[in-house]
Amino acid sequence: MNRFAGRVALGAFVATAAAQTPVQVRLDAGTFRYTDDQPLVEVYLSFGAETLPFEPTADGFAAEVPVRVQLLPSSSGAPAGVEPTAVYDQTIPFQYLMADTTSLQSGQVFVEQVRLAAVPGEYELDIEVSPAGRSQLRLARDLRVPSYNSEFTMVSALQLASGIQQATGGSDALTKSGLTIRPNPDACYGGNQGAVQYYAEVYGPPAQT
Repeated sequence: MNRFAGRVALGAFVATAAAQTPVQVRLDAGTFRYTDDQPLVEVYLSFGAETLPFEPTADGFAAEVPVRVQLLPSSSGAPAGVEPTAVYDQTIPFQYLMADTTSLQSGQVFVEQVRLAAVPGEYELDIEVSPAGRSQLRLARDLRVPSYNSEFTMVSALQLASGIQQATGGSDALTKSGLTIRPNPDACYGGNQGAVQYYAEVYGPPAQT
């Protein structure tokens, strides 16, 4: 396996829209080789910091954002009237703590990554966001999980990033191939993000890997 990362210069930054009452959520996903029969699926989420439901606590402010992540077989191939069974279904209680919310700025985001494994196939990625005291949000997208166990050279998903650096210490959820990669599901660059950063993996035939 080979990896490559790069930077492409960009022009002026376009400011993001002003925060609105609903929580601002962006979704992206990518697939990478994992085992012979199950590729790795990564789900990337970003939450607009200014739009989160922060409430005062004894130590400052806290925002609770439970997120349900479901990966379901594509309904296009299911018989009429039959609901597909999720191959992954987890609710993750994301929580954000801040000493003071006055420093929050438009365009500031909190980024999360969820990893799971799935057999190759056509899927629907369904995300339910249930922020405390706010309306529930739902995001969905089609997702093709390819088989990377091939006799031909293949390329993984291209993951947009807001930062790529050499990993230090042990590996964590953001580490791949010795690199710490901060996802950028907003695909927003400019200002102090004046270049597009990305990560991808290239897989050769078994005899060449």
